[in-house]
Amino acid sequence: MLKKRKLPVTDNEPAEEKDSILLRILIILVGVVIITVGLFMFVYFACNVKKVNIKGNNLYEDDAVKRIILNDEYSYNTLYVYLKYKFKEPEKLPFIDKTEVKMDGLNELTIRVYEKKIIGYMYVEATGQFAYIDKDGVVVELSTEVLPDIALIKGIQVKEVALYETIKTDSRSMYKNLLAITLALEKYEIMPEVIWFNSSTDIEIIYGDITVMFGEADNLNDKVVRLAKILPKLSGEKGVLHMEDYSEKNTDIIFEKQP
Repeated sequence: MLKKRKLPVTDNEPAEEKDSILLRILIILVGVVIITVGLFMFVYFACNVKKVNIKGNNLYEDDAVKRIILNDEYSYNTLYVYLKYKFKEPEKLPFIDKTEVKMDGLNELTIRVYEKKIIGYMYVEATGQFAYIDKDGVVVELSTEVLPDIALIKGIQVKEVALYETIKTDSRSMYKNLLAITLALEKYEIMPEVIWFNSSTDIEIIYGDITVMFGEADNLNDKVVRLAKILPKLSGEKGVLHMEDYSEKNTDIIFEKQP
């Protein structure tokens, strides 16, 4: 009867397997490095900022907005800027509610600005600042800056002012009339340079060389509708427009022309 013979054991096969595994790992690592370097080079050379669009901005120069957003040494790269503000809020600008940054193609960015809705501003003597208010009478900004194309409100005595709160004043009726008038004027796109409260029943509205004696806030909408039709006809004129006695029964409006 033949005996089974044992084959000799060698370490060659396990060694070859180990070498094969290490080679595959090395190839994978080299591939990852090549892909990573390739992506980096692509992003570095292909995603240069060549065009920046600014939208929704009326209060600031476009260059000022760009300087706020493109504010570090890597801001030449569109992808970097986009990802940066995907996870981080841009620096806050006065009178700006929020800012969004979008990437439009490899070389183009769009910066959309959402400005705070402001209907007017008034000087606060206690702080030496201007309080800018929105349509609800809430203070949205306190600043020493004077913005263009926003109505200056005069004649309302401010007792207390705080950001994101309504102004505290002794004359709530004046403040209520102010909000009603500014909303009506804004609706018909005839916002003035100055709204002046000589008293709660004596309101003046100033457009350059034209002073409108508006009178009381009664018949408010009718007055503003008439004013919107009359103002274009007074372009280039100087004088006083008397609307203080205007009513449903008395529709006469007199323009007192001045030299």
